[in-house]
Amino acid sequence: MEGPTGVVFPKTDAGRSTSVLGRAVVADALRAVDPVGARSAEHETNWRHGYLGHFRRLVEAGCSHATPR
Repeated sequence: MEGPTGVVFPKTDAGRSTSVLGRAVVADALRAVDPVGARSAEHETNWRHGYLGHFRRLVEAGCSHATPR
């Protein structure tokens, strides 16, 4: 029997959650440049509707820490 193919989200207690993965990825990306934002993303209780603010914070952190060419 072959294993799953394509994008396979990690199993959690509730099954395979894109929200759990999304929170973790954004929090990890923010951790070094915006620890408060990282904690906020980790504790977002309604990721499906609240993710946009965290992504905005991620983009802003990237822009303010970008190396000029």
